Amino acid sequence: MNVEARARVALPRGRATRRKILECAVVAVAETGYANTTTQVILDRSGLSRGSLLHQFATRQDMMIATVETALDDMMAQIEKAMAEAGSVLDGLFNYTDIYWDTLMTPAGLAFYEIQMAARWDHGLLAGLKGPVFRTEECISRNVKTVARHYEMEDVEGYLVDLGIINDAMPGLAARRVLSGYPLRIDEERRALNDWHHRALNARLPKRYRRAEIKPASARAEGRPGAAGLAAGLNVFVFGGAQGAGFGVARAFAKAGAHVAIHSRNPKDSAAAVAELRRLGSVAAFDAKAPGLEGVGAALEAFAAAQGPLDVVVSSAAPEGGPPGLRSLVESDVVQAIHVFTCAQPHLRRPGASLIAVATPLGDLPPELSAHAAAARAGLEQLIRTLAAQARGEGVRINAIAPEAATLADAVQRAAASAARRGQPKPTLTQLRRCEAREDVANVAMFLASPAAAAISGAVVPLNDSARAGEGG
Repeated sequence: MNVEARARVALPRGRATRRKILECAVVAVAETGYANTTTQVILDRSGLSRGSLLHQFATRQDMMIATVETALDDMMAQIEKAMAEAGSVLDGLFNYTDIYWDTLMTPAGLAFYEIQMAARWDHGLLAGLKGPVFRTEECISRNVKTVARHYEMEDVEGYLVDLGIINDAMPGLAARRVLSGYPLRIDEERRALNDWHHRALNARLPKRYRRAEIKPASARAEGRPGAAGLAAGLNVFVFGGAQGAGFGVARAFAKAGAHVAIHSRNPKDSAAAVAELRRLGSVAAFDAKAPGLEGVGAALEAFAAAQGPLDVVVSSAAPEGGPPGLRSLVESDVVQAIHVFTCAQPHLRRPGASLIAVATPLGDLPPELSAHAAAARAGLEQLIRTLAAQARGEGVRINAIAPEAATLADAVQRAAASAARRGQPKPTLTQLRRCEAREDVANVAMFLASPAAAAISGAVVPLNDSARAGEGG
């Protein structure tokens, strides 16, 4: 930076303008990529004139180098703040991989990695990045050496090499997570890297400063009923999760190691559900203070603030009390799904999030309401297809599940009535052993949220107990 440029920056107005430009650049690069962040994009975002921009940065390359400096400063500030809040500096160091990962997923972290990758083909940009990257590495080294002296750490240089491996590996994992849309394997690899760092740090500390060993991911999964890693670490929000099919979905994800939050129309229904989910290992099962649809936004925001971006959001239909009618069916199947999915938008993990609507089971309704139910279900099907089309390209999948029966008793009653109409004997319990519709809804929801369903969006999956009860021939 020449003398004239330093003078411009030194002025309060110049500093404010420069900061505004660089803040817009960080967000723009994080959201749209290095190649798409042109000077015109920055002008549009900042509202500044071209002259003001050129007064601070003669070229786009100069602006991008300064953007990296700003991003690195922001990242270091976030890391230092998180480590300070960990309890002690040593606790912060033990949590470094998680802290660094969270920082990489911020706009500053994403912008830094994006510009760093672009520098591979731009030698001028690469030369400009060496200074700020070196200064940041030196700052990390000084901080680690300070902690090492205080806690009598051995082989500090070896530990700095280990830390360098983590700093180099984590951005690659973050990029793969964004590009692949399959977070589960990347999260397992990240946990493995965290375990390795934990052991490497313990090995260099006196016994009095060591932390308990972390069990390998496979061993952690063995301690949870039904956990096989399918949903380990996922953040799952279930509206209508206190009873019926919604509770079955919440329970299945909790068993599989997910962090589950439920929200219901009636808080009284939630106490038993929350208690059971916590016994199954769910880390974040709770019910919001404001019940019903009006409390969904606050519940989603609170859950995302506590656990991070949401991987799965389920809207399980539950008509209000009283005799059902067309209005209540449309509100529970269609209006509820629109409201829950709209409130979830700011908190979704992109790409990779899965939105699932569970329709009112037709077996719950008397025959005279069949036309009402058909109209509500048709509305839901059209809604899902429309929302899926709108979300195309965002990495968010939107699907629905349309069950026939709600419970085993309902399935048995329907199958027996069907057999009587055809003059056939009642189905045996062996024939009906899989007619637990609640379990089936949960299984389909788990599939729709998994990487195996990455190409499925806009689908309405029908669940018909007749296929298992012998009605279909």
